[in-house]
Amino acid sequence: MGFSKIGPANQKHTYVITNAAGTLGYCDPQYMKTCSLTKESDIYSFGVVLFEVLCGRLCYTNPLEILVPKWKKNYEDNKLRQIIFKDLTPHMDPTSLKTFSDIAFQCSHDSRERRPTTSFLVKKLEIALQFQERHDMNMTNVPTSHKSRRVDELSVPLSNGKGVLFLNTGKVVISYFDSTMPFTVVDLFCAKVETMGTSIYGSDYKATLENGFEVAVKRLRIKVTKSDTEFEAELEFIGKVRHPNLLATRACYLDPNGDKILVFDYMRKGSRAAFLHAQGPKQRVDWPTRMQITKGVARGLQSLHTHHNIIHGNLTSSNVLLDENINPKISDFGLSRLMTTDEHSHMVSTAYNLGYQAPEVTTLNKANTKADVYSLGMIMLELLTGKSPGEVQDLPQWVVLTAKKEWTSKVFDHELMEDDTVGDDELLNSLKLAMRCVHPLPQGRSNVHLVL
Repeated sequence: MGFSKIGPANQKHTYVITNAAGTLGYCDPQYMKTCSLTKESDIYSFGVVLFEVLCGRLCYTNPLEILVPKWKKNYEDNKLRQIIFKDLTPHMDPTSLKTFSDIAFQCSHDSRERRPTTSFLVKKLEIALQFQERHDMNMTNVPTSHKSRRVDELSVPLSNGKGVLFLNTGKVVISYFDSTMPFTVVDLFCAKVETMGTSIYGSDYKATLENGFEVAVKRLRIKVTKSDTEFEAELEFIGKVRHPNLLATRACYLDPNGDKILVFDYMRKGSRAAFLHAQGPKQRVDWPTRMQITKGVARGLQSLHTHHNIIHGNLTSSNVLLDENINPKISDFGLSRLMTTDEHSHMVSTAYNLGYQAPEVTTLNKANTKADVYSLGMIMLELLTGKSPGEVQDLPQWVVLTAKKEWTSKVFDHELMEDDTVGDDELLNSLKLAMRCVHPLPQGRSNVHLVL
């Protein structure tokens, strides 16, 4: 403290010192260059100390050589094992090591703006400590495509944004459905979170990790899901489903208190419903784009039915998501399998009220492939007419009645009527196909492959 300046803890300005002084190796390089001292200068020194703890030695040698640049280079090259104190290695939890080393590197960043705050450091160090204390709970012996880890009494926030998502856990089961994941548990827990909305399943969040990687997080409502044993069995199956037009489940987090968190890829363009209905006059959705979306949804649905024996049961424009290239990905497939019977019945009635559900589903209280085809037909009608099912009481009936009066000028979206990339015959044939998909009787509906 001999060189410190007394001042308020929340000071935002810097102190300028005429003659920079301090212990070499620990001093902020920016301080040595500019003689300006900030809180970030202390953060740098703290990062050096953390590296010393990892390496089991001081940050300088005799004759004088500063080791910090070498340590940082080893971190960047993913060669930490070459510099870590050998007696520590057998006892270190990999996740705890990564968290600890991440902190050391971030603190010692050359740019002051890139160094973390003290509150952030405390949070991450607490997480690293919890993982280290539970090091005996290692990765279970499962196939590389599905890895799980159990951690006792872990309670950490997914926070710092427009929403806060807490995992208050006893024994949390952390399951990955890909052999290579772009994030760790700690990365997710320290992410910035934005609440995107709620659904019949639960709450949806956008989580931005420290490295800028974005994921979507769905926190399921506790009361809607099956028992843990049934849930894990169903999720094991759903987690293996992969197709370019299906939104893959990347990870899942479970705990005895009932919290169930699913992690997916984040779709930058949002839902198909928002994409179509939220466009401005200068951002029209042309015919090729609408066809790309239609065919993609049909391919995804065909994969569910043919290769995975999964009935979606709640296909709407809101759970057809678009990536940055406007490629559609069906989401929420298989979630009905995770729900209790009573909640599934509630889901069916809710979907029917939205206008996408086949009429027979409310009677049978069970969806099938033909019911999914009906929902696909409704999405096609929405793309053709520019109207959502909620705008009119019965969209297929509206098409029939309107077509009797003015076949093209009123039925089709006015943007399509002004689109030079599509002719009247193609529009008409597409409309006929959509109407076959929404036939009142299941046996009168087309098959998915005909849409392709």
